[in-house]
Amino acid sequence: MLGGFATALAVVAMLGRRAAPDASLRDPRASTYLTGPAGAAALAETLEALGIAVERRRIPLFGVADDLAPRRRRTALAVLAPTAAMTPEEAREVVRHVSHGGTVVLAGWTGIEHDLGVSLVPVDEFGKGDTDSAAVVPPDGIGSLPGVWTVLGRHRPAAGEPPLAHAVRVDTLIAAENRRAVALLLEYSGGGRALIIAEPSWLRNRSLRDTDVGALIIPWVLSLGIERLVVDENHHGFGRSGALLGASWRWLRRGPPGWALLQLLLAGLVALAALAVRFGPAISAIPRRRRSPLEHLDALAAGLERADGWQTATALLGRGLARRLGRAGYHAPRAAWARDRERWLGTLARGNDDPAARAAMQRLGWLLRQTAQGDEHVLRTAQAVEDVWEALKRPSGHAPF
Repeated sequence: MLGGFATALAVVAMLGRRAAPDASLRDPRASTYLTGPAGAAALAETLEALGIAVERRRIPLFGVADDLAPRRRRTALAVLAPTAAMTPEEAREVVRHVSHGGTVVLAGWTGIEHDLGVSLVPVDEFGKGDTDSAAVVPPDGIGSLPGVWTVLGRHRPAAGEPPLAHAVRVDTLIAAENRRAVALLLEYSGGGRALIIAEPSWLRNRSLRDTDVGALIIPWVLSLGIERLVVDENHHGFGRSGALLGASWRWLRRGPPGWALLQLLLAGLVALAALAVRFGPAISAIPRRRRSPLEHLDALAAGLERADGWQTATALLGRGLARRLGRAGYHAPRAAWARDRERWLGTLARGNDDPAARAAMQRLGWLLRQTAQGDEHVLRTAQAVEDVWEALKRPSGHAPF
């Protein structure tokens, strides 16, 4: 019954998981890992389909200029509306990459555009009468385009803080109705280039699906002549992979299937604890009766018979007699029997004046000296052993010799 309940619970959890909205639907990050409306996975998949390799960089941008140096001319670095602040050292490293002839693609506020001589300005800062957003007139052959909330302008640094890179050529790719640039392509003295897009929503999955902005973005990227696009994912919170145990625990806590597995595990532990408690007396085990001496002797005789061990049987009979005599108080140690049986029997005979006992000992010695084989020989030896034992028995109180 418990197993059926657990199975039904797992099925319900899986069906609920399929029907529930994905967590990425509410994720605002413009990451190429995310397939929700705000993600940028569609852009990465489209570029890969067109032959541009997309690589996700999950470490900080320190040393990125040296990392991209071997194929700098054919590689572009993309920073798409990072959600974490970029350090000045990382921004200078990206500018160094551009100064050495590298290419960057920037969307939204990144903290790098100032060092490249460009600033992002909200639309409502251009005077009275301007709205919070501005429409963009699409070029010929292009359908609708989303509006913009920010536009691009020239960065005016404070005194003594000139841009780190000086553009030698600036092309306005598209502008808003207020004639402010929305996308710029800048070329620098060292051969580097920067494609800067003011509005990060233009690269998100929803805009690429609902508008024709992809017909502008994709050709702009292809015009750079690159073969590889390295996308910064570290500033979207996608750092180096953690331990498998931590990732598994997060999955168990955050998803309906994980909760179902945790509940099944808890039910199993409860069932195990219930089975571990004994609510009555212990069940008696099957009684094991020790084999009687006669049964043991019978089994030993059967084994010796199957192995043709007649000599072994007669030797065991003699050792048994020595053991019984030693227990009865006779000075006839078993060690003497092992060294010389004839001498051992002679010692017994000299210490006894009973003719019947001496005759039984002589007969036993003769049988032990024989090499005959067979059940009859073993039986006669056993009878002789018993005769010697009976003859040597003394009434109670008689001192043994």
